[in-house]
Amino acid sequence: PYIIAEIPTNPRVEVPDLEALRDALAKQRQTKAGTPAVLPVLILDQTFCPNFHFLGDKDTLSSTNTIAYVSGSKFPSGGLCTSGYCTGNSNASGYLPDIHRHLTLCDNGATAGQFATLAEHLSSMNQRIADAYTNTRAFVTHIEKVLP
Repeated sequence: PYIIAEIPTNPRVEVPDLEALRDALAKQRQTKAGTPAVLPVLILDQTFCPNFHFLGDKDTLSSTNTIAYVSGSKFPSGGLCTSGYCTGNSNASGYLPDIHRHLTLCDNGATAGQFATLAEHLSSMNQRIADAYTNTRAFVTHIEKVLP
């Protein structure tokens, strides 16, 4: 099974209990026939926190099959180009050749213009993320007060 999670969540800007998520994903499950079930794969959208390490050998999600991706079209480029990256921890490394093959078949490589745009705008990415978090959190807080 594939589980998709966005950290922090959109639009509420909440972070799930990562230890509980890790433990739930690591739980051994059985099929109806009593054989070990296929381990789940967590697909983590960390566009809102691209600088946070989830997948290292000593990080919270190191023991699960985890693939992470970051959209480069929002914060890194300031919305000026479509880009991003995808990576996996050591447990999910077997999935990366298939992802690479898919991206190659779809001809989704970055162009020289996209690299130039990213190079120009990447230095202000952290500030755009901080501003987006502040504005989104304020909006969510307002909605929570106004709506039942």
